[in-house]
Order: sequence, then structure tokens, then C-alpha cells
Amino acid sequence: MNRWQLPVLLSLISAIGFVAGGCGGGGEEGVKVTGSVTLGGAGQKDVLVSFLPRDPKMAGSSKGARTDASGKFEIELLPGKYGITLSKMVDASGNVPGPEVDAGQLLEGELREAMPANFTNPESSPLSADIPPEGKALEPFAVDG
Repeated sequence: MNRWQLPVLLSLISAIGFVAGGCGGGGEEGVKVTGSVTLGGAGQKDVLVSFLPRDPKMAGSSKGARTDASGKFEIELLPGKYGITLSKMVDASGNVPGPEVDAGQLLEGELREAMPANFTNPESSPLSADIPPEGKALEPFAVDG
């Protein structure tokens, strides 16, 4: 497996888990968090924005939201510190495939990650957020690279 395939595979598996599991989370209520993803100032649609808790007590409560046509997202999160990754899996034409696509297609080379590698890997992503009890409107995540 190439060095870039593992983060991409993890992003895809996370995306499938978020969709199948109702975007993660247990029965606890969260607070409203909003934001957007931009490239060259333009909103980016169909980007999976994943929030990964940094507090070990919150392990297993990762959540994700997909951006809309204008690049905006909204999610409910428990207050705390999060690392954030971005992922957008596309086919050879640059289109986001539907839910019928399986992880095997990634390994066969039919899908590729459209986001820069540093944003897809939890260990190297420069994105993070501290979510207060009243919620937060995040600054846009600018992906220029």
C-alpha cells in the first residue's frame, strides 16, 4: 500500500461510517457548530469535514458533516477540543460518487482524494477547533494547495 493510500482509505472508511451510523455520536446532545470549506475563496461542495476529539474521554465520538453546494456545513458537537480533517473522494471525472460506491473501488484506483494530503491525515492536518458550551461559528477552512 502506498504511503498516501492509508490516510485516503481511513478518510473513506470514516465517510462510510458517518453515513451508515448517522454521523456518529451517542445519545448526548451537542452544540451547534457551523463553518465552510473554500478553495481560492470559492465554497467547496461535498467535502466531508471530520471532527476528531482530542480528549481521550471522548474517544469514539468522532462526527462528520458534508458541505452543501455553497461549501457550508452544520453539525452538533459536544464541547471540547477537536482535530479536523477534510476529505473529498472523486472519480476519474472529478465527480463525487453516490452511496453505492464501496471501499474496494479506492484500492482498485477508481477513486482519488481531491483534498490536499495534509488536510486528510489526522496526524498532519493543520485544522483544529475548541468548541465552547454555547457552540461556535468557525472561520472558513481555506484549502489552497
